[in-house]
Amino acid sequence: MRIGRKEAVAVTVGALLVIVAFVVPHLHLGIVTPLIHASAQRFHDFADTAPIFGWWNAHLGWGTIPAIVIGVAAVVWGQAAALRLPWRVLPWATWATACAWAFSLAMVDGWQRGFAGRLTARHEYLRQVPTVTDIPQAVRTFASRIPDFQPNSWITHVSGHPPGALLTFVWLDRIGLGGGAWAGLLCLLVGSSAAAAIVANLALRHAAAVRAVIFHEPLFPSGVTDIDAVRARRRAVIENGLAQGGPRGAIEAFLRSVAGDEVYDSLAPALRDRLLGNAEVLMRVELAPFVAYEPAPEEWAGLRTGRAVAAGAGSRRPDSPGHWRHESAQALADRLATDLVELPGGHMGYLDEPQAFADGLRPVLRALA
Repeated sequence: MRIGRKEAVAVTVGALLVIVAFVVPHLHLGIVTPLIHASAQRFHDFADTAPIFGWWNAHLGWGTIPAIVIGVAAVVWGQAAALRLPWRVLPWATWATACAWAFSLAMVDGWQRGFAGRLTARHEYLRQVPTVTDIPQAVRTFASRIPDFQPNSWITHVSGHPPGALLTFVWLDRIGLGGGAWAGLLCLLVGSSAAAAIVANLALRHAAAVRAVIFHEPLFPSGVTDIDAVRARRRAVIENGLAQGGPRGAIEAFLRSVAGDEVYDSLAPALRDRLLGNAEVLMRVELAPFVAYEPAPEEWAGLRTGRAVAAGAGSRRPDSPGHWRHESAQALADRLATDLVELPGGHMGYLDEPQAFADGLRPVLRALA
């Protein structure tokens, strides 16, 4: 793997900062102190580089052996297992492994010190939970209570995070799951889920980790005969919507032109409201790069996974409003030397005719599997 100059500089700077953090406390510079109002003894206690803000306390517990076994097993057999496991199983297996390893590490210190008592310490969240009797008031005054040395200052850990973290434990307590054990379990389950998220990211963003891909009416400009005319029509739709209803009106007009009035009107009101609420971001940030994006020829040449290209049957007719999407899909199918699969409905066939769309998609999925 080739490492670029920027990456090398970043790693070098990071390594130097760590070295400096370890060395500076031993230089006995009176003007350098890592703690506010720190005495010389506290400076020594908290910055004796073991490592940095900590001290050596190597010990064993009943979680030591499981932690070592799980860690070694993940390194030795994890990659092979990940290659063999089905996609629907892999994120769950990754989550379970991360959860078991994290719990084993906590159990090195035992149940109370390592798990159930972690969030009940003096500067932790659970000490603050009983003081929150009015949630709206706590949220409104949250920022004003962050500075220390006030009568109503938040506890250290609460001050350092957004209010949602504290409110999570408040709500947990109010549904009858108060105390350190339930709070620790929540943190364990949520925290270890990051491993599953990484697996999902690899599968979605890196072709080598993807078994197959389906392109449904991909909007690549090079496959359209008259892309300028398409862009002009889209621009006119958006400008007309903008003139009538501002950004929300523009996005509604755009979505209606893509999905059709019937499909748009069938969307749940809450979903429509969320879509329109994203109007500013979609118009100012997302839309232009999205419609202009097209992979380079060498990127297509590097595609080695199973692939299928699909288009809505409703877009086949040359006089249909979405025919240019069908045309783009056909061009991509030709480029990839594969047949174009037609699925029921238009560009959003899964909303037009969801059952028929699903029935048409199943054979494609079976073939790719």
